[in-house]
Amino acid sequence: MKAILRALVVMIGAGQLSMAAGLLVVARDAHAADGRLQVAVTILQADAIRVAWSPDGRYIAASIGGEKPGYAVWDARTGTRIRELVEGYGSFLGGVGLAFTADSTHLIVQPSAPSGDPRQRELHFWNVETGAVDARVTGTAIPRSFAASAENNTLAVLYADGSGVLFGGSAWVQVGGWSRPPSSDGLVGASLAVEPSGRRFALGGSSGKPYVGEPRGKIWVYEVTNLGSARQISAAQQDTVSMLAFIGNGGQIASTASQSTSVINTRSGAMEPVRDRDPVRTWNISSGEKVSGLGSGWGPTNSLEGSPDGKFLGVASSGTGGLFGSRPAYRIWDVADEVTIGTLAASGTLYHQSAFGPAGDRVAVIASARAGAPFEILIVEFR
Repeated sequence: MKAILRALVVMIGAGQLSMAAGLLVVARDAHAADGRLQVAVTILQADAIRVAWSPDGRYIAASIGGEKPGYAVWDARTGTRIRELVEGYGSFLGGVGLAFTADSTHLIVQPSAPSGDPRQRELHFWNVETGAVDARVTGTAIPRSFAASAENNTLAVLYADGSGVLFGGSAWVQVGGWSRPPSSDGLVGASLAVEPSGRRFALGGSSGKPYVGEPRGKIWVYEVTNLGSARQISAAQQDTVSMLAFIGNGGQIASTASQSTSVINTRSGAMEPVRDRDPVRTWNISSGEKVSGLGSGWGPTNSLEGSPDGKFLGVASSGTGGLFGSRPAYRIWDVADEVTIGTLAASGTLYHQSAFGPAGDRVAVIASARAGAPFEILIVEFR
């Protein structure tokens, strides 16, 4: 089976769209297209930290840096910049999340506020068409992360201690909350993911001190209608689970860890390698069993995103370096066939966060030519 990828570049600075050098036909195997996809190089004038694609497919949004940090929205079809939100929203690193509402009319963003300001606990709903902030929600603490469903108004807000709240309904009122998960004496709330349907959400973290003794990665999956209990998945051989993505039509969840290759021997104090070195794992949510492992030799994971239909998983990795090591790359993984269908691996390019389009056949990937260089957003089409 062949996969056809076409890369487009959304020119953030110029508000244009340019096509890549050509089409690439690749075989479905883990080494296909590595470093061979030709993308037109576009130098951008602002950094892009986070990216989001609206559920109706019309808009692409990103948190941006540069002289006027904040947020911007582009027409996903033409690449035309529609609007930007900068004054009072120039949070470095793009805040703690970025998401569209299910009807695609608003972008959910975090405002900038000095330490101690009550606005630190707020999230704002920015109207894409008018540029007005039409609504605000206020939590009980400063958000560590937030995520929203693509199919209904479900917004999960995670706090540093592992607790959190849910907002929903047409007025975005608080509809529930959860406390710190049980059996979580380690770091909780290192990551958050919401299922596209809004029925479930998941937290990632660890049940013990990271990097010490046996890896104790843990995933807690909650039903929105039953926040009093969570299904626990023991992410064996992974320490603190730092990224999560629902895949496989909701039946599976993918995870990666902040450290998955070595732990500290509590007797000798030495760092020892972990036998299973797959940095990305997929898990059956019902049974908690590992389904697959991928990414051996890819290096540390920079981002992990699932397509809305659950068929694909996007993984950005930084490579292992060295003369014979792997290069940084962005790969699209077919969940059912358990193969990589295509790879972006341009020489000297780093790949960062990504967001799939609603149909699951396009993905927006943030890339930079080198550390410290301006960023660009690549729109990758595949089928």
